[in-house]
Amino acid sequence: MMLTQRYNKPENYDAGLFWGNIFIALICLPWYLQSATPTLEHWALFFILGVIQIGLGYMLFNYGLKRTLAIESVLLAMMEPILNPLWVFIGYGEKPGLWTIVGGR
Repeated sequence: MMLTQRYNKPENYDAGLFWGNIFIALICLPWYLQSATPTLEHWALFFILGVIQIGLGYMLFNYGLKRTLAIESVLLAMMEPILNPLWVFIGYGEKPGLWTIVGGR
């Protein structure tokens, strides 16, 4: 995503992210339609995770893409899954297992 955004005009970055998410939502729609009807609690979680966590994260990441080199943004994005166990340990005290540290499961 970071590399393809470089070929896009900076004013179109948001549109690229928007249409990418719409495309993914359409791909996932058959599984959603086969699942149980969401409750009010589910809709609240959809909102929190979809709008706040993903939406705000994309907005901030997109803001940074306009101000960094492509290699910097790719390296930062690649560090996120590697550092996730560390953030969970710091935030919740959950100790990662051996396979997590090794890079497995």
